[in-house]
Amino acid sequence: MRWKTSDGQAAEAEGKLNNVGSENEAIAVRGSYRFVGDDGQTYEVQYIADENGFQPQGAHLPVAPVA
Repeated sequence: MRWKTSDGQAAEAEGKLNNVGSENEAIAVRGSYRFVGDDGQTYEVQYIADENGFQPQGAHLPVAPVA
């Protein structure tokens, strides 16, 4: 799936089935989305969503400290 609008928004995603035929079968989606914030900046988020949950990454997102 891919889309883009005239105001700078965009998204892209691709899914696949992992561990086909096993009891650990799970859908995984890898993608990104982009938007223009109220401050006029363009923000982009890259993500993976799988059996481990939604895992976003972006320069504007906070990162947890390494334990």
